Amino acid sequence: MYQATNVHILDFHSIVNALFGGGPPPEPGSVSFEVRWSGVDDRVNLKNPSIGFGGEYVRGQAQMEWTATVGDFRYVSDPIETSSSEFAQLGHERNGSFFGT
Repeated sequence: MYQATNVHILDFHSIVNALFGGGPPPEPGSVSFEVRWSGVDDRVNLKNPSIGFGGEYVRGQAQMEWTATVGDFRYVSDPIETSSSEFAQLGHERNGSFFGT
């Protein structure tokens, strides 16, 4: 399980404003979430020395619920019990100076 409560964020209102600015100033907000992984459907190991990348992944299923609050607005997902996924992937990657051959 992975969860966080009342993580402080800035809402920039649009991706363009977040990347380049020029729009309204960001508003403070907060998010909370819980993710539950289950099962192991597949294990995948990748290694590509020519681009300096490697990773080990476990594919299974996951469920998630979340809330976000910005100003007077509050967004809430459905309960975690109603959540489903086509697949979920959790893993560890190495690249650049962290990639060992």
